[in-house]
Amino acid sequence: MSRANALLEEDDDTLVSPVAPSRKLLATAHGETDCGAVRESNEDAFAVAAHLGLFMVADGMGGEAAGDVASRTAIEQVLRAVEDGETTWPIDTGIHSPESGPRRFLAGIHRANRTIHRRAHEDRSLRGMGTTFAGLLLLERSAVIAHVGDSRVYRMRDGELERLTHDHSLVNHLIDRGYLRPDEAAGHPKRNVITRAIGTREAVEIDTRIADLRAGDTFLLCSDGLHGELDDEEIATILREHADPSDAVGHLIDQAIENGGNDNVTAVLVRLDAAPDGLRMPAA
Repeated sequence: MSRANALLEEDDDTLVSPVAPSRKLLATAHGETDCGAVRESNEDAFAVAAHLGLFMVADGMGGEAAGDVASRTAIEQVLRAVEDGETTWPIDTGIHSPESGPRRFLAGIHRANRTIHRRAHEDRSLRGMGTTFAGLLLLERSAVIAHVGDSRVYRMRDGELERLTHDHSLVNHLIDRGYLRPDEAAGHPKRNVITRAIGTREAVEIDTRIADLRAGDTFLLCSDGLHGELDDEEIATILREHADPSDAVGHLIDQAIENGGNDNVTAVLVRLDAAPDGLRMPAA
């Protein structure tokens, strides 16, 4: 299987973060993407930036070239913003601080939106491009989750899977207003229509939340090519059976393809473990 479009994940190996998200936790992460069983190109992109405690998935739209441009631009812009203290100058206090980290993270998403929107208007071949986005930024004692569209973030804790994001999609809109039952969503003819994306408008509304962190937590970020083929119980079962992030991601993607693989499939898994004695958060 072709597993490309990764940013900052060398040789597709599991990465152990050289910095702890807290003084008591250590992150181990892995990500993969696949074209799926039907598509010939991959418009998904992801990043495992372990040195930043930053993990992201983006699912591009707007045609083969445009979708790829949009998703990669979103990932690159957010990476640059989180890494670059000038994004929040003159009140920057470090990547992992509760003051600077979220500010850099969200500034990068807004910057990505402006960049994609501008490029789509300047280049006719990129007209209509945009991308979904799901990101996780580990801070000293908590994590920031940000998302736009229908890429998702889940957390597995004590064997129970919890969805931490709410899809910006037409079917979710209909469910929220009582026009559609949740069990009807999978077969709805417009289940792939999203109501919010990065780059399709001059400004973007970002959903954010703060999540507490515990040793043993596992966070999954994925595109709709994964959660569209696997229901939450199937995802939970695989995560319970495969503790290693690399092993779990491989099984998730393989199962999504076996179930149909009608879209590009991308997953990033982040596992938090108790840090060894003496490990300390370096200044950033």
